[in-house]
Amino acid sequence: FRVGVHIADVATFIPPYSALDYEAGLRSTSVYLVQRVIPMLPPLLCEELCSLNPGVERFAFSVVWDLDADGNIRSQWAGRSVICSCAKLAYPMVQDMIEGRFERETCPATIHGGHTWDEVVGDCLALHQIAMRMRKARFDNGALRLDNVRLTFRMDKDGNPVSAGQYVQQEANQLVEEFMLLANMSVAQIISKAFPELAMLRRHPPPNERKLKELQCVADDCSLQID
Repeated sequence: FRVGVHIADVATFIPPYSALDYEAGLRSTSVYLVQRVIPMLPPLLCEELCSLNPGVERFAFSVVWDLDADGNIRSQWAGRSVICSCAKLAYPMVQDMIEGRFERETCPATIHGGHTWDEVVGDCLALHQIAMRMRKARFDNGALRLDNVRLTFRMDKDGNPVSAGQYVQQEANQLVEEFMLLANMSVAQIISKAFPELAMLRRHPPPNERKLKELQCVADDCSLQID
């Protein structure tokens, strides 16, 4: 399987030390509110030129792998690219594909570039199978799972929040998460190899012995066994 992860090449449109670069540095990030977004970049960039919209060519940074069915990397390429995606999918659409209840007739997305829904659904299901095997291998190797609660809001006709609920992570979310992690790890390895004296790698310190003993005491009082 050939799989690629792509992110917009924003640097193409923002010269270093320009006024746009300075303003983006002050804002640091786009701020997502319940009913609107305060963007880091002008709309022409964040909504058009630096958005990987379907059916149009866009500058990107890409990592492309040849993977086997278990997600093992057989070969890898990373660099600047020009991509043209065939569709813009949402998590619920992909989740419907995974659960076998996707209805192309009612799907709001449009297919571009001569591709078909059969191809898109087949690719999503293949990615799902690879991602689930990669996820299982990560946790079998001791990966830490951190589930932070995210809220969703329901709005009235005026855009005011009227209720809140918990956002539920599903297999479609995990599919994207696995390949994002694979891209992050691949790029980190490339950077550390190319710039061994400059690469910044996050390293966790050894566990605090005193806190571990306190945890052991609490666990013993609750009749819980800790390995």
